[in-house]
Amino acid sequence: MNGYLSVEDVAALFPAEGGKKMHPTTICAWITKGINGVRLEARKPGKRYFIKPEAVEAFLNAVEASRDGKVVQAVASTKRNPARKAAVTKKLQRHGIKGR
Repeated sequence: MNGYLSVEDVAALFPAEGGKKMHPTTICAWITKGINGVRLEARKPGKRYFIKPEAVEAFLNAVEASRDGKVVQAVASTKRNPARKAAVTKKLQRHGIKGR
């Protein structure tokens, strides 16, 4: 899809920390679960997600705003998995993105 990034492309945008690159499953978690009620906007025309570069920027800005207590557009998650959320939050914090 022209003008879109794959999940792997988005993961590669973030700097490696401690010798470990961001894993594409983290990006999938941002799409499906989100952070602080904010999800990464993506299209899924088949089996793979595709993300506009502007959506990544908007997602990061919304997550940052949610940390500052500002009202942001949020998509509620219907499934909660505390262990998964803790693992994703820890991984995001290693990359300088703070979750709850």
